[in-house]
Amino acid sequence: MRRILATVLAASMGAGIMACNASASTVIVSPVDAIASTTNGINDLDIGNTIDHSGLTIDFINGVTDFDSYIALDPYHSSAAAGNEWFSRSYPSLTYTHQTLWFDLGSIMQVDRLAFWNEEFAGISGFEMSYSTDNVTFTDIGHFTTTNNPGATGTAGATQPYWYLPDVLTFSQVDMRYFSIYTDTCPAAGSLGYWGCSLGEIAVGAQSASTVPVPAALPLVISGIGALGLVGWRRRRRPAA
Repeated sequence: MRRILATVLAASMGAGIMACNASASTVIVSPVDAIASTTNGINDLDIGNTIDHSGLTIDFINGVTDFDSYIALDPYHSSAAAGNEWFSRSYPSLTYTHQTLWFDLGSIMQVDRLAFWNEEFAGISGFEMSYSTDNVTFTDIGHFTTTNNPGATGTAGATQPYWYLPDVLTFSQVDMRYFSIYTDTCPAAGSLGYWGCSLGEIAVGAQSASTVPVPAALPLVISGIGALGLVGWRRRRRPAA
């Protein structure tokens, strides 16, 4: 019995070590929900357009596609606004130049990077980002400066006028489900005169579930305990000599 137990524990520990040593994989993940403090009420310019992959010239499989491999493909966002981008309300109220955007990933994930397609017509000059696991207490991650994509010139290398690439913003890995951004003054310098904020698409880089060590060892532990129980049952059923 002791030898069987030792064998089971050794095997399960070995499986756990092997899983821990597996190379980490960061996949690209879209939020499942989003809210903006204001939205331009015409031409379908709501915040939901920033999490549904609309307008991307190269699509990705949510939670499956490798983050870095995808970014290396140069996934532009087109300049088609209606149904593809978010715009806040605009001038004359200057309060619209600062916006709060809230996103829900659907579950707690280990996140260490952000893909941010900054719109070319009235983009965001920068923002403060914070995160939470319970949507009650938010912790500041820091301030990020975003690339200006002025519509007057477009993005260098784009095959179509005004297409734009994502910024990849990195930070120390944190457990998050919710995150929010508070924008700096919009529009970014060089925009085409819209007095408000806009965004094309947003996604995060999260650790894939395959790197979690516990499931690799757990089946062996369970099967081992079951085997021990079977041995004990057989001994109890053995007739007396």
